Formats: sequence, C-alpha cells, structure tokens
Amino acid sequence: MRRDAKLNDSKEIIIVPGVTHVDLYDQMDKIPFDGIRKFFEPALC
Repeated sequence: MRRDAKLNDSKEIIIVPGVTHVDLYDQMDKIPFDGIRKFFEPALC
C-alpha cells in the first residue's frame, strides 16, 4: 500500500453553529456539503 503524504496530512475541521453531530445524520439542510466538497475534491480529482 502506497503512503501519500498529501492524503495523510490533510485535515480540516468544519464547525456548524447550533448543530450537534446527531443533526448531521439526517438533516440534509444542515450538512455543510460545500465545505466537504472543497476538502475532498483536490484529493479525488
């Protein structure tokens, strides 16, 4: 298995005010898809 430093060092915290982790399971309007996409796109493209 190849280790890629870019993938191992990639970290980001997304704080969603007024939301608990349970809210993010099924409340689609509260999930920060833009932030998630911005984080993953460079590694997946």
